[in-house]
Amino acid sequence: MTVNKLKASATVKYLLFLAGSFLGIYLAFAYLFLVQDGFTRASLLVLLLAVNTLPYDWLSRILQTGSWSSPIFLAGIAITEGFFPQSYSFWLMNIGGAKDSLKKWTWTGGVLVASLIWIFLLLPYDNQRVFTLTEGLNADPAVEKFEPGIYNWVELNPDHGLLYAVGRGTNFLLIFDLNNLNQPPKRSREDIGKTQSFGFNPDRQEIYVYKGATKELLYMDALTADVIKRIPVPDLSPGDVWVRWSPLQDSIILSSEADAEMGTPLYVFDRETGEIIASMGFPVIPTAYLIVHPEKPLMYFNSFKDPYFAVWDMEQHNIIRQVQITPRTDRMIFIAERNEVWIASPLEGAILRYDASTLENTGRINSSFGDRTLELDPKRGLLFTGSFMTGRLTIIDLSTEKKITSYYLGPWIRTIALDVENGNAYVSTVRGLFKVNYAASEN
Repeated sequence: MTVNKLKASATVKYLLFLAGSFLGIYLAFAYLFLVQDGFTRASLLVLLLAVNTLPYDWLSRILQTGSWSSPIFLAGIAITEGFFPQSYSFWLMNIGGAKDSLKKWTWTGGVLVASLIWIFLLLPYDNQRVFTLTEGLNADPAVEKFEPGIYNWVELNPDHGLLYAVGRGTNFLLIFDLNNLNQPPKRSREDIGKTQSFGFNPDRQEIYVYKGATKELLYMDALTADVIKRIPVPDLSPGDVWVRWSPLQDSIILSSEADAEMGTPLYVFDRETGEIIASMGFPVIPTAYLIVHPEKPLMYFNSFKDPYFAVWDMEQHNIIRQVQITPRTDRMIFIAERNEVWIASPLEGAILRYDASTLENTGRINSSFGDRTLELDPKRGLLFTGSFMTGRLTIIDLSTEKKITSYYLGPWIRTIALDVENGNAYVSTVRGLFKVNYAASEN
């Protein structure tokens, strides 16, 4: 009688556990994450739990009396490990002669696998409620999200109090009034496509954009966003395009990340005439990022695909130095006071320093894994890094090279633009545009 009561108790506990799990998972899908087909998703997950959290007596009896288990576990190790961890680990323990007290904990593997499948497979990767909840949990009074969407390049026009933005979430150039961020942005009349970047010329108040649909370089008025000139671009390599205005030569650089080795990956246009004055061919090209020297006709570039860092003479139109560096480097900044180029290495969690004249490595600054975006506040001696992994904007004091604070913004930080005078950072992510008042403590 006592044995029957114990068996019944184990069965009841098992069924109550499954019923409670189903109710909680279904309510989370339907009302917390607002996911369609919540009932079906919850049912699949609870079914997985059911076969991986079997009571110890049940599992022991099934596996010890079943001659089918060994061939199945041996033939489909990857499948059984992934979807039936309780049974698989119990089977292994039987072979190894593990104690019963250890076998009784094999159900934890089932709970872990079910949780991972819930998070990474059954919950949509772009679920907005997840992002909103995460932002709420990491809320900071210094952080203001003023525009939702998927953005890439942003740049400030301090003379007119404007912020420009483009990205995957819009087909237009957007212009925000920094004094009225709650107001909708001004939008260009021209559909420029979902472009990665643009070049800004503050001297002439012009913006330069590559329109892939028509293969044109567009000159746009920086105040009205009207197109004032169109230049045909012949056979630019396919891929996301970086656009830069070089003040020293008054030229415009178009550089494709070149998803395929076809066409021409880089052109330099004379801004005044619109004529092509230089080009660059494969194989050593800027597939990650590029910057120009503020006082010399030099362009520095690196590659996300290949481990090189190079400098290109913009007068002679050839590579004059090239060194091998860590693979998968990303954004760069020029540090005029030190005559150095700093490069983000996301996989190393470091900022690599190179002499701008010799390209010799001069050291590194430790950051965080996934930091790929850089910006500098020379007035306060602060280095900003943005992570595509953690979604955090981190500030490093250059006098000590130590992290002093960080702010959670959202997944995949793209670009940081600093208003140094007012101590504000404007940051683009795949979740929107953010303003961070990093100098609030000074007030």
